[in-house]
Amino acid sequence: QQLAEAVASDGAKISPPLHVSIQRQPIDLILQDKGKFSSEARLEATLLMKQAEFLQVLVGEGFLSSSSPPFVINQITLPGINYNVDIVLFSGSHALVVELKKDTVDRDAANQLLRYGRYWELSGKQVHLIAIGNRIVGNHKGIHALSYNLNHRDSVLEIQGSMNSYSIPVQNTR
Repeated sequence: QQLAEAVASDGAKISPPLHVSIQRQPIDLILQDKGKFSSEARLEATLLMKQAEFLQVLVGEGFLSSSSPPFVINQITLPGINYNVDIVLFSGSHALVVELKKDTVDRDAANQLLRYGRYWELSGKQVHLIAIGNRIVGNHKGIHALSYNLNHRDSVLEIQGSMNSYSIPVQNTR
């Protein structure tokens, strides 16, 4: 409060006053992306903006119960190692740790996810590790890998799990 008062008292008026015009545009989640997202952040934003559908994928694959909605957090920095976990879902004593890759889930991605899992195991949670990428290379023990495809023509994010296939509509939003 003291800082705000000091800034206000020392402030000089700008003449003429500045005019700002902010135009709201719809969010285009897929731009011209075909087959895969152009960035991991676009995949993450899509899953978070379409959270109900994303949760249905996790329920359909047996990772979550449909009876109690999880607490969802994205971009959690792990203390001491300064890594950001893409998405973590907490449900009771369980933690679902989700690593997203716009391209390939490979050995490096699996090792990264295993490091994250060890951190959450030390916190006393029962951990499920989930990797989502455009392509899955190899089998990674302890990691559930889901592949995705971006169908630009139909504006649909298609996710292939071990139990089912899922389609999440991805249209422009405001």
